[in-house]
Amino acid sequence: MSEIFYAVIILYGGIQFFELNAIVARLTGFKFGSVMIGYSLQQSVYMVTRLLLMIMLPMIGFLLDTGISKDEFSIMAHLSLLFASIMGAICFFSSGMTIGYFRCVIERYRKGGNFIRALLNGFNSSRFEKNSIKLLLPSKFDYKMFIISNSVYTLYSTGMFLTFYFALIHEDNRTMISQMSGIVNALGAVIITFVIEPAISKMIDEKNSDAHSMIASLFWGRIVAVSITGQILLVFVFYA
Repeated sequence: MSEIFYAVIILYGGIQFFELNAIVARLTGFKFGSVMIGYSLQQSVYMVTRLLLMIMLPMIGFLLDTGISKDEFSIMAHLSLLFASIMGAICFFSSGMTIGYFRCVIERYRKGGNFIRALLNGFNSSRFEKNSIKLLLPSKFDYKMFIISNSVYTLYSTGMFLTFYFALIHEDNRTMISQMSGIVNALGAVIITFVIEPAISKMIDEKNSDAHSMIASLFWGRIVAVSITGQILLVFVFYA
């Protein structure tokens, strides 16, 4: 198996790691009274994932063009989600450092100055945030948000692999099918934008104490999507 095979796995895990930390940034802003700065931090972290995705997609296309087998592709997809699950666990257990960093960025930016400079200087003066794990645990589990989040991110986390898999097994329409990966990602983004984000924003605007639980439930919905339900969906499609 080529280096690109393993590079895809690492890049995919990195994407999930940063996107989970984007939710942590949102929670940090909510916790320390800077909701909109926390939202800006979330979007800034998302930009990193878009860069990684732009690097990864041509690599998967290259693997298809160079004759990766169906079995090798399915192994790559499963290992990618497995590595992403490990990165999710690292995100959770390292949340003390992550939240400390985001808190430092927020405090520096609130005092005045450049947002990018605050992001960079945050590494120099960040501190470990005690009891950080509690911030990621919903005080009142929002099952509705968890189910919506899990459903959306199951599709979002596997859609790219599924479209490229169908492109692999249907050579005559490979180019057209591979382009569908963007549509699948866009569909997930539409649901996040028009369903999940407005619900969270409404609760925050109403100063509802359940807003924290909703964001935390969103975090866990994504963790379960990558580690469990996404794997189940891949098994169903690859081996059914």
